[in-house]
Amino acid sequence: KDDEDDEDDSVGSEMREEADKIEAAFCRLGDGEAIPSDAFPLLMEEDMGTTYCAEELDAVKAVLGATGSITRSAFEAWYMKWLFDDINDSSGEEEIVVDHGEPGGREDGAEHPAGGGAGWGNMFKVDPDSWKCDACMVQNPSDKIKCMACGAVREGKEAEAEAEAEAAAVSQGGGIGSD
Repeated sequence: KDDEDDEDDSVGSEMREEADKIEAAFCRLGDGEAIPSDAFPLLMEEDMGTTYCAEELDAVKAVLGATGSITRSAFEAWYMKWLFDDINDSSGEEEIVVDHGEPGGREDGAEHPAGGGAGWGNMFKVDPDSWKCDACMVQNPSDKIKCMACGAVREGKEAEAEAEAEAAAVSQGGGIGSD
């Protein structure tokens, strides 16, 4: 039981630290409560310390910044879920809650431009076979053995990555006896 309490304290401490980073970033990049949506890559890389992978995060930017700005409350709710929820515990039905507790809704009441009235939830469904990079936290397709953002090898796929690298070296003329 003490180990569980220590783990809970540790996670709580990490979450408070991340919330403090978010507050400082929103003050630096905006008015403390919102930032321009164009500042999202800066926020993620410089302030939150993660690699900005456009393939994964541009869709999030479009949702959070649909009105041209990203509110701190909407970002913090999404970021904490993205950072601290274990992908294996996910039902694949993730939604962003924007301000007034309305799943997928926009503050101005408009519908998502690409989603009709279906909401935002489908935009953030996670492939249950995908994997999150331990180095940079980017979600990667199941068929990739290296992270698309930082190139780190997927845990448990080291031998496969090494064999792939050797095969590439041989196909480029780097094999034994080639001059």
